[in-house]
Amino acid sequence: MEILTVLETAQLLRVGKNTVYRALECGELPGFKIRGCWRIERAVLDEWVRTGGSQPHKELRIRIPDERLEAQTS
Repeated sequence: MEILTVLETAQLLRVGKNTVYRALECGELPGFKIRGCWRIERAVLDEWVRTGGSQPHKELRIRIPDERLEAQTS
């Protein structure tokens, strides 16, 4: 598994680093953070490019109910 930095991703896509950061932050480009630094899996990037790169990436999110909110709405 090849993991890319933002700079490496930007160079491959021939765009600026800020463009990659924006795509990561808004969820358009799939990536993950290690110690606060974005990383992109090369195979995932290749698939993203192949499919047009415009579909928002869905993250797995787990919602934990907040009992305080439930008490306010009851």
